[in-house]
Amino acid sequence: MPVEVALVANSFSPREGGAERQMRSLLSGLQTSGRSTVVVTQVIPDVKQRLATIDGVRVLRLGSRRLNRVAPRAAQVIFVVTAAVVVIAHRPRVVISLQMGTASAAAAMAARVLGIQHILRLTGGGTSRHASEPLARADSTLGRAWARFFNRPRTTIVAPAQHLLRDFELSFPSFQCRSTQITNGVIRPDKEVPKTQDVIWYSRAGAERSADAMDSVAASLPDVHFSVLGRGTVPDGVNIDPLGWQASPESVIGRHRVLLNTSPSEGMPNTVLQALAWGTRVVGYDNAGMREVRDLYPNGVQLVTPGDFAAAARAVEEQLKAGALPPQAVPSLDEVGTQWATLLNL
Repeated sequence: MPVEVALVANSFSPREGGAERQMRSLLSGLQTSGRSTVVVTQVIPDVKQRLATIDGVRVLRLGSRRLNRVAPRAAQVIFVVTAAVVVIAHRPRVVISLQMGTASAAAAMAARVLGIQHILRLTGGGTSRHASEPLARADSTLGRAWARFFNRPRTTIVAPAQHLLRDFELSFPSFQCRSTQITNGVIRPDKEVPKTQDVIWYSRAGAERSADAMDSVAASLPDVHFSVLGRGTVPDGVNIDPLGWQASPESVIGRHRVLLNTSPSEGMPNTVLQALAWGTRVVGYDNAGMREVRDLYPNGVQLVTPGDFAAAARAVEEQLKAGALPPQAVPSLDEVGTQWATLLNL
């Protein structure tokens, strides 16, 4: 069966959330409807095989983990070339890539050779220096070099938030790419979920600053119980319960009254959207991504100045005392999948 859609990503995991989870859902839905898909990636966390199946989607791992550690620049160049060759060999009708960088360069090279559409899906967040991925890449010599590969009319830039698209246009004003917004989708509850827990916080690998912030908030609220979801750092406070990775995080989030987000930068935080869809209130830092969510769902989101742990603790207390929040009308995975299918002309 010919491949209709190929996704190129630097990393593709069976367990991570955010952009990967959105793409897994999309590709899995296409597979279920009889359309063949494939993922070409440099890393599959927790999976050592070269070939894996994740949510019914075939995933090919290219490159060397050892080379990635000792010579990352060489590993990137090798991945760009080999990934482009592999995608060309599969001859897809559309190629998608995640994030600006090696994956998007490989996808764009293959798309140019095949004369097909390339869709670059911006991931959210940024760095300690830049508020978003486009701004961070614009300040990087290597990022600008990769970006030249997809500067063509048949590339469409997709982002889950308007602020990411605005940042892209400001960072790369001369680019010929088209752009469009497709927000993140969530799993909605099919019945009312009792709120039996206090506060939940999502821990991402490598987010030590966020973990320190959460630890400070929890320490100042000893009578409040905090749950930690995910595989990253878990503070060791007596009122903190590590839940680890969960196959169905939406139901776990939905049992809590408040979700705390202490990330200094956000694109369009999927856990926050998931919380709102299940009637869980949100306290977070005032950054571009969280501000856009607050503007969309003003009744359920309270923002504080980044780094102000005392204000975050007060906001958590206020939200715990607030009345019930009705489930918010966040787009579902199926609705978002329909938008993607339209974009892909499927």
